[in-house]
Amino acid sequence: TPLGHPSQWSPALRMMVRFLLANRFPLLLWWGPDYIQIYNDAYAPILGTKHPHQAMGKPFRECWHEVYHIVGPLVDTPFNGGPATWMEDLELIIQRHGFSEESHFTIAYSAVPDETAPRGIGGAIATVHEITEKVIAERRVKILSELGTRVAEAKTGEQACLRAIDILSQHPKDVPFALLY
Repeated sequence: TPLGHPSQWSPALRMMVRFLLANRFPLLLWWGPDYIQIYNDAYAPILGTKHPHQAMGKPFRECWHEVYHIVGPLVDTPFNGGPATWMEDLELIIQRHGFSEESHFTIAYSAVPDETAPRGIGGAIATVHEITEKVIAERRVKILSELGTRVAEAKTGEQACLRAIDILSQHPKDVPFALLY
């Protein structure tokens, strides 16, 4: 990697890599000013087909170029000495399987101290929990509940169809096209 051979790494970097590789929770380490990425096996599914050739040992900006403008400032804050950052249900449109897809994450980014780094901070660690399936499932259950309630109140078949189309048209992420006969 651009970080050199592990025998040349700082003690802090070696310790963090051992820590994240042993962890079963998805963890990603960004190291140095280019945010070179090192991650554990639990994080690999988040990368999709970017793993490993477009991600491991690559700069953050290069791997996650489609969301860098959103996520980059959240990493910059702790890396530059500010507080750790945290977001629940961060919606991102990512390209991990060759197409743009909706994704949702709860994330926490924290500075990693390193006495050998110029400012005393060697990198940032990302704790990542993907909640995409949960968010989409909850949204779809809400649509079905609304359909069940409003359509059941209809007095005619035409009224039921109009109500159904009205409800479905309010949810383009889940129902991009609908046609009733």
